Amino acid sequence: MTTFQRKCALTIKHFASSGDILVSNKRPDLDTFLHDLKQKNIFLPDPGLEAPTPVFFCTVETYSESGQKQLDFALKNIKREDPSLRVRIDDQTGQTILLGMGELHIDIIRDRLKREYGLETYLGPLNVNYRESPRKNVQQTIVWNSHINERHATISITLSIEPIVADDKKIIPFSQIRIIRTEEQNFEHLRQEHI
Repeated sequence: MTTFQRKCALTIKHFASSGDILVSNKRPDLDTFLHDLKQKNIFLPDPGLEAPTPVFFCTVETYSESGQKQLDFALKNIKREDPSLRVRIDDQTGQTILLGMGELHIDIIRDRLKREYGLETYLGPLNVNYRESPRKNVQQTIVWNSHINERHATISITLSIEPIVADDKKIIPFSQIRIIRTEEQNFEHLRQEHI
């Protein structure tokens, strides 16, 4: 073992812990190796890490309005350490929504907010984001007949679902529902008190 290797081993023993990536720029042959790679035009990409899409989501709120800035700061820092956590703001309600890998994952985030940032938070009900796709066309019609103010009323609702197929013949999972109104609707005379 060389003197340099002994010094590195002592340094590593005192400062490195499990999960650390250790590198050294003191070796003279490293410069030669990197220079040779540049000469050969070899591109060595970093494989990286792709986090899976979150399945569970819930709202997170502080008990006071003054804690919202601190919550945003804390979530930003936690997201940096946890690539599977996603945070978004609901456009309609303005609520902060946590998206995670499961109930335990969301609970750990809540505990970290309390332990590391001193934030008492309220979590809304936990929801599951199902990723299902229809395999074939399906249509269902429901007809409702009733008498409203001594007049006969009929309401017919037809729901049809069909898969979206990509160019490579794979079915694309849907994440949004689009409502398409048909021409035969006649809701002009229907008022709120009739419903």
